Amino acid sequence: MIQTGRSLEERQNTYAYKAFISYSHRDEKAAKALHRKLENFRIPKSLGLGLKALRPIFRDRDDLSVSSGLNGTLREALRQSENLIVLCSPKSASSRWVNDEIIYFKELGREDSIYTVILDGEPFASDRSNETQPECLPKAIRYELAQNGELSQTRAEPLAADFRPQGDGKKLGFLKLVSGLLGVKLDNLVRRDLANARRRFAAVVMSSAVIISIMGSLTWFALDSQKEAYARKTDAENFVEFMLSDLREDLETFGRLDLMESIGDKAAGYYAQFDAADLAADYDSNGRRARALHLIGEIKYDLGATHDAVFYFSKAHTITLRALELAPSDSDRIKEHAMSAYLRSKTERRRENRVDEKAFMEEYARLAKRLSGLEPESQETLLHLGRAKTNLGRLNLNAGHFDAAMKDLKEADKLFMDVADQSPDVEITLNHAENLAWLAEVYRISKALTEAHHARQRQVDVLQAAYARLPKDFRVLEGLVYAKIGLGNAARGIKDYEAALASHKFVLTKANEALEVEPGREKMMRAKVGALEGLMHASLENGDFDSCKTYRQQIEMIQNDSRVTSLSESLYWTRHLPKSLSSFDAKFSEAVLGSEL
Repeated sequence: MIQTGRSLEERQNTYAYKAFISYSHRDEKAAKALHRKLENFRIPKSLGLGLKALRPIFRDRDDLSVSSGLNGTLREALRQSENLIVLCSPKSASSRWVNDEIIYFKELGREDSIYTVILDGEPFASDRSNETQPECLPKAIRYELAQNGELSQTRAEPLAADFRPQGDGKKLGFLKLVSGLLGVKLDNLVRRDLANARRRFAAVVMSSAVIISIMGSLTWFALDSQKEAYARKTDAENFVEFMLSDLREDLETFGRLDLMESIGDKAAGYYAQFDAADLAADYDSNGRRARALHLIGEIKYDLGATHDAVFYFSKAHTITLRALELAPSDSDRIKEHAMSAYLRSKTERRRENRVDEKAFMEEYARLAKRLSGLEPESQETLLHLGRAKTNLGRLNLNAGHFDAAMKDLKEADKLFMDVADQSPDVEITLNHAENLAWLAEVYRISKALTEAHHARQRQVDVLQAAYARLPKDFRVLEGLVYAKIGLGNAARGIKDYEAALASHKFVLTKANEALEVEPGREKMMRAKVGALEGLMHASLENGDFDSCKTYRQQIEMIQNDSRVTSLSESLYWTRHLPKSLSSFDAKFSEAVLGSEL
């Protein structure tokens, strides 16, 4: 348990900052998320601390790579910080700047006020010769400071909150960190959190329409004081972003996009009152609005409402383009517009508009390359580069340029493997898995069926490892079932029918379980049909005609489901599946006729 013995009086009104967050620039995404979560945490009155919030929290935004040491601003911020929070990962373990910040804070005599947040890697791995995981603790955390100001050989005992799935997990880890910062017992916070979790979740979902409606009345001109109006508007937009990011992640993890659609619609209504010109010079509002539109569009996309997704992604693209024109060298503006271009390409792909799909993807690739010049080692940059390579490879494959496709996809594979070694991030895993699927497809079309099967097996292995860590994450499960469909088809390609049937039956089981939670999830309905098609073909090639008929009837039942018939704009349900089934029916009739002869 993270705990210190300082009194409440010693903790209050002494420092300018409640805490200083130290991190490698490659962990910036995690640092931003933790910073926001800490500052938004509301301290329960029942704890009797007389404090309302954990703020302000200092998070450095400067690039230190050009400095020869800690600058005066950072030293002053460290002196004015009550606590030091160190984000620990293999990146921070090798960061000179993180190490220097820890040493300086220890020199101030506040070693008992240093808290570590373990993101990935393994603590004290460097002390164990047989350890396969990389070290995550900076050297200044692992060892105590000697009287001469140098690090000693005496091993320290850091106060740690382990955010890893195999550790405390993000929720309990966060509560452990907060308990240390507040100097209260962890079980007090845990009991409060468990008692209120269900009520809080229900309250947020049930009252979201009311809250967003209230926000809708907060415009520039709603209050006499323009400054106060702007502050209220910012608070409203921050809450919208919370509901569309943190809450969305929770709901999406458990497969509850139905609830997110309602929240997304209300958030869209809030932003509809503002003209894009209102935000022209307001970088923060531009960014929040674009991210909100991205998230609303993604919800619509996942629910199969492609037309609605295009509407929101197009509005976001206009906003982020204007913002980028105003600040062409701002990495945040580049990232936001890159995401707009990527999402536009994604929707044009579903609509099979190849010309526009390629144009937006090429725009995305240019922005990713531009970002790499500003943040070459950033994990987010590597993700953008890898994703761009994957999609350019897929476009080359569709155009029949197999050598170019293979080159792009192999380069993306290497990028994803490199960044996965740094951090087993879910988004990295899902994008790497998609790249391996397209690599397998190049091999399949090239008749290299053994290599195709190997690539599909790698895809499944990547996702199964993630699923073992995150068994409740619906996104990982969804990726795994599609990978298993591909593996089953690849196994059929090398005549391993037993493996093919096992793979498709796994998908059928998992898809049915998922559809019990969320019956209208379009991608899971498609996965179920994909598994049934795989079972149908494997049964046909084995001469099991009765099973073929059973699986064929199950697909027809899904096609007639009202949730599917409502997806009239989906080319998968209206064009591709009927064409695929028609082709199968012809093969089935031919096979049956041949057996009778």
